[in-house]
Amino acid sequence: MGLVNATGPTLPGANWRRCRTHYARALLSQVPKSAQPWVATPLRTIFEQPDTDTAKAQMRHVLDALEAKLPKTAAHLDTTQGDVLAFTAFLHEIWRQIWSNSPQERLNKEIRRRTDVVGNFPDPTAVIRLVGAVLAERRCGRLSGTPPGRPQ
Repeated sequence: MGLVNATGPTLPGANWRRCRTHYARALLSQVPKSAQPWVATPLRTIFEQPDTDTAKAQMRHVLDALEAKLPKTAAHLDTTQGDVLAFTAFLHEIWRQIWSNSPQERLNKEIRRRTDVVGNFPDPTAVIRLVGAVLAERRCGRLSGTPPGRPQ
């Protein structure tokens, strides 16, 4: 909660959002095993909507369906729906890129891997150069599998 509370004052205008994959795992861990597919399927439909209004309407529909059979699960989803739907504040064209943290996690893992190889850096400038090179490779597409110079 400290990180969530620090987001607003540290990054004005930024909002906290939940990764759809990590949130689904957290929600499903509180559901009986036999009901997990029944909960996961409607949860995914929220992210398949074409615009913000229908995504929010679908969230309401999912909450209503869950309320009847799994009220605790519905309450959990209801309290976090602002974080789960935070991606809808952006253009629909980039929803796929921001509703999950996986791309950032892969990039952070690559930066960690490269800095671990070096171990001790002589000065902060050396770290900045290495991380900058990793980010430049990512921008050119070499880490994502896209050949350099081609749009991603």
